Amino acid sequence: MRLDASVVRCQQVPDLTLICQHFVPDVCNHRLRFGVPQLVTKLDNYRSVAAFSPDKIFGYIRWQRNEYGTTLWRLVIAKTVQDGRIQKYAGILPGAHILVNVSGVNAARQALTRLDYWEKQAGGDLSNIPETRWRHFQNGIIIRSAPRPVKSREIELHAAFRRSIP
Repeated sequence: MRLDASVVRCQQVPDLTLICQHFVPDVCNHRLRFGVPQLVTKLDNYRSVAAFSPDKIFGYIRWQRNEYGTTLWRLVIAKTVQDGRIQKYAGILPGAHILVNVSGVNAARQALTRLDYWEKQAGGDLSNIPETRWRHFQNGIIIRSAPRPVKSREIELHAAFRRSIP
């Protein structure tokens, strides 16, 4: 993805993490699954860039196909970080802390089904779910167990904890 002047301006703000979104019907779909960006810059009819401030959790889907069928289907749930260790990932600049990384058609479908289940329980906002629960999410997909429910009390406690941090 070529970056134009507006994206370069976003990169000059050192705390922002940029997510490249790209949609071409029946060819590729790289998009956010959940998360509220601080800023969205539309590049053209097919591409846009979302900018997240530090300590935000988001879901990112990458899907591609060619004339023979699906070639790439990945779901990543990541947390933006200001400093420290980050992991490089295609479409995420400069990188993020990867909480969940699912690759393959069947695993991605299972993960999306689980996300829908959790979204109903969390009241529609998956970015408030604690980081530790995302580890359970990844492990449940690996061992193909039934999804564990997310309790609203757990989300409330996590939100209160996040508010108490200066």
